[in-house]
Amino acid sequence: MTKNKKEVILKFGIKKISILDFFISSSHLNLLQEPIKYRFNFNMNFAVDSDVNEVIFGMDLKVVPETNHDNVLGTMKIDIRFLIVNIVNFLSKDKKQINLPDAFMASLIGIVISTARGVWASKVMGTKLENAILPIMNSHLFLKSMKEANKKINN
Repeated sequence: MTKNKKEVILKFGIKKISILDFFISSSHLNLLQEPIKYRFNFNMNFAVDSDVNEVIFGMDLKVVPETNHDNVLGTMKIDIRFLIVNIVNFLSKDKKQINLPDAFMASLIGIVISTARGVWASKVMGTKLENAILPIMNSHLFLKSMKEANKKINN
């Protein structure tokens, strides 16, 4: 006989999107010769505030020319806060750790990346960086690399 696991449905939504920092380097942009290929370097962090049922993702983005990674053309820093109504179902007893399903985390990461892409595109519209579009990324692979990096830090 098999046991049926009780399925927990996640109820969530975006609570707030904050642009914490945005910068375009006019001095480096003036030196660019078209066409140019861009490289996006970014870091993503994750935090939980169980007191207000929030999961917070921060994303730092840096855009450089593919040929010279020292010339920073632009940067952006955003926070996206998700309200998760039933977050307590995923917290450890001491409320210090959270165990959200991987598929759900990958979905949140996908939303963060897509939102960052849209914010970046709207901010650089009409500038020399308007063709520097944040590429589409596989959020499941991104989650996997985040977990691997976290294991290295904790070991």
